[in-house]
Amino acid sequence: PDGKRLAYASAPRVVIRSTVGQREILQEFELGGDPVLHDWAPDGSYLVMSVPSDERDIVKLDLETGEVEPLVKGGVFNIHPALSPDGKWLTYMSLETGDIQIYLHRLEQGGGTWQVSRNGGYQPLFTPSGNEILFRVGRRMVSVSVDWSEEAPILGPERPVGEFPVRMGRFLTHQYRITPEGNLLYILDATPRGAELPLHLVKGW
Repeated sequence: PDGKRLAYASAPRVVIRSTVGQREILQEFELGGDPVLHDWAPDGSYLVMSVPSDERDIVKLDLETGEVEPLVKGGVFNIHPALSPDGKWLTYMSLETGDIQIYLHRLEQGGGTWQVSRNGGYQPLFTPSGNEILFRVGRRMVSVSVDWSEEAPILGPERPVGEFPVRMGRFLTHQYRITPEGNLLYILDATPRGAELPLHLVKGW
């Protein structure tokens, strides 16, 4: 989160490397399988990953103890997890009901899960304010507001954000990111096959 460490998976290992000085390896964890990294905890204490099970489960890797703890387990296919800015909530994609949908899961106070999307979706992310969840429906970007004033989150209707030529396909990782300033950074769909994949930055969406 502070930009001083880089985490990546080199199956079956997860590696934490410094981004300053000699860029030495700071930590290595042997996890087995094929872990996919998705997000850092806001305080940098753990990583959120998806790991193979019967399909895929969402877990956290504690960087102090090396222990792996389930965050979302069961269902058919759980991927694309992303933490809220305060680290108390997790949004993700799942086939839990048989359809591809976006969900919001409380990590504290006894848990609880709410369906965010109505017409499917992929690769959800929180905006920097934490008051919106952005996700893909095909090439369209859709936003759902989140009102945190009550004990349970109040989810607004889907709001179209725009249509962007984001790279398509079945990916276990996000094909776009939201910068701290709230801009949208995405990988442009490239043709012909094998061409370089340029990044695009969208401001004021």
